[in-house]
Amino acid sequence: MFSTEGRLNRLKFFIYAVCWGLGVSLVGVFLLAAVANDRSANAVMTIIIHIVFAIGMFMLSVRRFHDLNTSGGWSCLGFIPLVNLFLFLYLTFAKGTDEVNKYGEPQ
Repeated sequence: MFSTEGRLNRLKFFIYAVCWGLGVSLVGVFLLAAVANDRSANAVMTIIIHIVFAIGMFMLSVRRFHDLNTSGGWSCLGFIPLVNLFLFLYLTFAKGTDEVNKYGEPQ
């Protein structure tokens, strides 16, 4: 999951993204509950949780762009508010290339 090599089809992208989001959210809830009385610790934990989630989603989107035979650099659009929603929908529903491309074989 934490690799930018290869390709990732749309079904696996969606499943990984949902599982990653739920996993990070659940861990975050438990960590925040553990430090519930300390506001500064809550703020730090929230920032760390968001950074971990963003890194994971960035890696997934790079591999998904590779499946579309496009540079993974387009994943940087995911850091722009509102654009990231449309980007997620595009990556979830756009059909990847069926044949071998410069990023590898289809999955």
